[in-house]
Amino acid sequence: MRAAAWGAPLAAASLLLLFILVYRVNGPEWDHVTSAEIFWRWDIHQFTPAFLFKQHNEHRIAAPRLAILALGLLTKWNNPVEMIAHWALMCTTALVLFGAFRRELGASTPLSRALFLFAPIALLSLSPRSYEAFMGFGFPHYLSILFYVAALRVLVFGSGGWRALAAAIVCAALTTFSLANGLLVWPIGLALILSDLRIREERRRVVLHAAAWSSVAAITIAGYFHNYLPVGAGSSRWFVIQHPVAALGHFLALNGSVFAASVGGALTVGAVVVPLYLLVGGAVVSEWWRRRARPPYGFWLIVGVLASDAMITLNRAGFGVIQALDSRYTATIALAPIGLYWCVTARRHQWAFAPALTRAMAALMVAGYAIVSVDAWSRAPSRYSERRWVAYLMYTAPYQPDSLIARVYPVVNETRVFASELQRLHLNVFADPHISSDTLTPTAVRPPLQIDTIDGKLRTHEPIAVGASDAVEVRGYAANADNTRPARAMFITVDGTRDLPAQTGLYRPVARQATGREQTTWGGFAGSFTGSLLEPGAHTLALKVVADDGRHVYVTEPIARIVRR
Repeated sequence: MRAAAWGAPLAAASLLLLFILVYRVNGPEWDHVTSAEIFWRWDIHQFTPAFLFKQHNEHRIAAPRLAILALGLLTKWNNPVEMIAHWALMCTTALVLFGAFRRELGASTPLSRALFLFAPIALLSLSPRSYEAFMGFGFPHYLSILFYVAALRVLVFGSGGWRALAAAIVCAALTTFSLANGLLVWPIGLALILSDLRIREERRRVVLHAAAWSSVAAITIAGYFHNYLPVGAGSSRWFVIQHPVAALGHFLALNGSVFAASVGGALTVGAVVVPLYLLVGGAVVSEWWRRRARPPYGFWLIVGVLASDAMITLNRAGFGVIQALDSRYTATIALAPIGLYWCVTARRHQWAFAPALTRAMAALMVAGYAIVSVDAWSRAPSRYSERRWVAYLMYTAPYQPDSLIARVYPVVNETRVFASELQRLHLNVFADPHISSDTLTPTAVRPPLQIDTIDGKLRTHEPIAVGASDAVEVRGYAANADNTRPARAMFITVDGTRDLPAQTGLYRPVARQATGREQTTWGGFAGSFTGSLLEPGAHTLALKVVADDGRHVYVTEPIARIVRR
């Protein structure tokens, strides 16, 4: 038991950190691209309170912006460092939960026993299922979760004094200004405080605390929605009423997505756990009302997640059940099964069904962690390759057509401005070391090289016609001379006079190249540019493959003829 108690949390934390270290990529994508504005405003001395609390989609992300700025100034906005910070926040949340869990079990429970019972919670808290968040724009999610569980812990296990209430209010404010779902902390916190009216004898203090909490909540919520703009990114609010079955499926899939990454699996698990949430929640409320027993801490976790899931379903159900499987939601949703397991563990000696349900939930949580871990690791190579390609598009944004820039962030004009400012400030991908083609010496040593497609088609000797807004894209395989690792760098050469960077080290699980030699899995390369870089008329493309020493380069014969219309 001692080995399992210590081994499970440490193994989960270590595997999660290993996942980050293996598949880290420096380069933002989608919403995280807009974080470039933070550094631009800081540089021109316009990092004002108005910007800090400026609306981002439906959220106000003041706390994440401060975290991104502080860390970015120290690291030139190096995204892998942010990923490690996300991991640290997840570990801190697990520690906060363990402290509360041990308090719930009582001081008489040995540490090893408490750790053993906590192991399923640790696994879900440190699950790689939320890879989109901890490998990307994760600060809003993980700061919101950390301060939410901290606020509830102070309210449940605090001394009941004003200092504890002030600490809970600070945590509540931080979770509110991390993610819109953090607004739920105010009504849930109020319900938690008022629940003591049936338990504590000092009702006057409870009423005063409730009044103080409500006053701060009213001011915070009013400030949150001051000049708030409706966001059009969600589905119709009427969808839930017009299509209740589809909305229910979305809600169930959300709750099952912690344990499964497929629609069928998520729907099945969701259909099992949601009734259990209602069963256990009803038992807690009945016990509180009839026996004046304080609800377990885990009960409030369930309430918070179900309310959050309802918000997500209201805003996103119209996009279909598949949207409910987005991994960025799962770090928050995991608090619901954690809360369920928490409640039955805390009441295992009071409720007749609790021991069996405790074992069943522990088995589900361990099995679910294993299933989603295998899924996350199996998706990681292609996901990593895609992220490297997006980082390349950011670095080469001036050369890229709008159709490819949209893969970085759909608002193309903003993406180009952000890329330009990051280059000027020498941040992010522009702070990474890059090889210049001007310093290379030609060599006759031909490395393994294979052209797969040009503009998405198999290589041909016929000229390829492109327009000014079209993309010219070359993909294939390139390794070092020994065929043991990807080519260090590559360039697309236009007419033998202009070199444009290409991206190497992309995932390419194919068996052999034309020579019959085995290929390294990460030997894929891709390079692209916009047709507007070419003058009207015929042009030739060749490739340059940089050797491992970073000083020599192999130059191919022309690989294609491009005719710019």
